Amino acid sequence: LKARNRHRRLSEREQQFRAVFEGTPDALVITDDQGRYVAANPAAADLFGLERSELVGKRLAAFTPDDVDVGEEWAACLDEGTRRGEFELVRADGEVRPVAFAATANVLPGRHLSALRDVTERTRREQELSEERARVEFLNRLLRHNILNGMNLVVAKLDALADDVPDDRRKDVEMARHRSEEIVDLVQSARRLANGVSGGSGRGPAADP
Repeated sequence: LKARNRHRRLSEREQQFRAVFEGTPDALVITDDQGRYVAANPAAADLFGLERSELVGKRLAAFTPDDVDVGEEWAACLDEGTRRGEFELVRADGEVRPVAFAATANVLPGRHLSALRDVTERTRREQELSEERARVEFLNRLLRHNILNGMNLVVAKLDALADDVPDDRRKDVEMARHRSEEIVDLVQSARRLANGVSGGSGRGPAADP
């Protein structure tokens, strides 16, 4: 009776594992000790661009650039028990996709599970954000080194001229100085906004990348 119950529990766990394995949206592959795929779920077949029957029996090295040392990563996974990271997956059709992975060794004796996720969209967003930050940092440097310094020079020149202009022109100088100070304030506000976006400190030249 105990043996029957144990067999039933094992059978239930196997069914649950199979349901998760087949239904998860992440690509799941199981490898043997030699690094060959012995099982793959539908999401893995879609990610690799192959039928599951074609994927089984192949190794990861067949889907990575030549300069990637798959053997070293595989040995580290078996030695440490787990491994996480990212790599470039070369699909069967030649398309290269950035992929994040989490591998667990010996989920069963001699069987190792890897979950893979296509992070192409995330990588694209990160690249766009990096480019946007670069543009903001360029704007920040332009505001600080060109416009702000130039306007501060204008204000200083107006201060130097204030006592030498005729009384009937003094109001014009004061108005020009007032407008210059408004522009300086506006540039300072734009700098603070740019610093907030780019993460800069805005404390002068030391903040330059």
